[in-house]
Amino acid sequence: MNTFIYHKDTLNIVGMLNAHTSYEKELELNVFPNFGGNTNDYDIIETEFDYITLEKVDEIVKAKEYVIPVEPQEPTETELLNDYIIDVDYRVTMIELGL
Repeated sequence: MNTFIYHKDTLNIVGMLNAHTSYEKELELNVFPNFGGNTNDYDIIETEFDYITLEKVDEIVKAKEYVIPVEPQEPTETELLNDYIIDVDYRVTMIELGL
């Protein structure tokens, strides 16, 4: 279970609690120096997701899983050569079999 700290007004994630840090200590050490405000400006939400976005539905804040988009990658030169060798081998085999 992951525990995130978020700004109540903007619903921006500003921190994450770990097993060794309390909510108050995390606010004091990381959130206030970086984002300002006071304790009343922030709250926590627990979720099983690693990456989330927050949305407010009927005044209740809910976590939605955030899926990181993966861009398709161009094949490397080695992969292209490997595919070419497999294709040539297949063609030679078909010629040898008379197909």
